[in-house]
Amino acid sequence: MDFSVQKSLIDTLERLCPKNVSLADLLADLLKISKDSAYRRIRGEKIIDLNELVLISNHFKLSLDGMLGLTTSSVVFDYDSIKHIADYKRYLQSIIDDLNLLARHEDVRLIYASQDIPLYHYFYSEPLARFKFFYWLRSIVNVEEFQNKPFQEQDIDEDLLSLGKELYNVYTRVPSEEIWTEITPVSLYKQVEFCWSSGLFLDKTQALYVCDEIKQTFNRLEQQAKTGIKIDAMGNPSGFKKNYRLYLSEIEIGNNCILTQVGDHQSIYLTFNTFNKIVTANNFFSEEVYKWLSNLISKSTPISEVSEKHRYQFFKKLHRGIEEVKMRIEQDD
Repeated sequence: MDFSVQKSLIDTLERLCPKNVSLADLLADLLKISKDSAYRRIRGEKIIDLNELVLISNHFKLSLDGMLGLTTSSVVFDYDSIKHIADYKRYLQSIIDDLNLLARHEDVRLIYASQDIPLYHYFYSEPLARFKFFYWLRSIVNVEEFQNKPFQEQDIDEDLLSLGKELYNVYTRVPSEEIWTEITPVSLYKQVEFCWSSGLFLDKTQALYVCDEIKQTFNRLEQQAKTGIKIDAMGNPSGFKKNYRLYLSEIEIGNNCILTQVGDHQSIYLTFNTFNKIVTANNFFSEEVYKWLSNLISKSTPISEVSEKHRYQFFKKLHRGIEEVKMRIEQDD
């Protein structure tokens, strides 16, 4: 790594480092070196070696190609496979860690293009979180203990619920913009109906209770959209600053895509196989995604704050969708 590239990297780290934390202290702790050695790397007197670059890359969520100043059409992604409950817990913790990193900065942005309802929203309601954990672990991860048995709330690991609550709490501290389409909630409706028609609910009462929890989630989302302020785990506004924007897009969204930005540093999260995620901070790719998201927003209808008519019509459709699911369950003998 030559001096100009290392200087550019240090400038980036200075911007990403929380204001109340010294970069020298952070590097000394991260690289297991003295504070004086950290300062020598910051001043460019000591070259940062490859092993140190890997540690910095993992901590700050930076791509190695970008850190080394490489320009290429190839994009490197980070990926963790989810095959067991322990993997899923690690997956949730990684999201919590990334959100906590964002929450420590003021100049931050999170844009979520939603093919499905963003998972944060399921963790406000414990009953709904239990249902979603059951569905994910049984149908997607194929955890053996959830096969050939119905949904029972007590079977859900309490550690999962705690992680869900922690994830929701930190989500409310990060300003975010969500882009939905008319079909964003459809997969949730289908999951409830699948579980009902497959005999995975204990009884009709349990299935209808999950539907009612979904309705309450829509009510909370509508309130957030109306005020532009997220609602915390206690049901109160999360702060005085506007931190939530919701858009309705008529352009189809092919997969869940998240862009996070701190200053001028961007990271991209793409989901596949329902909730597995791949992550990159490649500059070229991030810029392309940013342009796509910006275009999507420019052609979307704002649902938050000012658009009372559009907001009412949007949430009316959401409620109608889950009411139709309830009606089919109630009429099914």
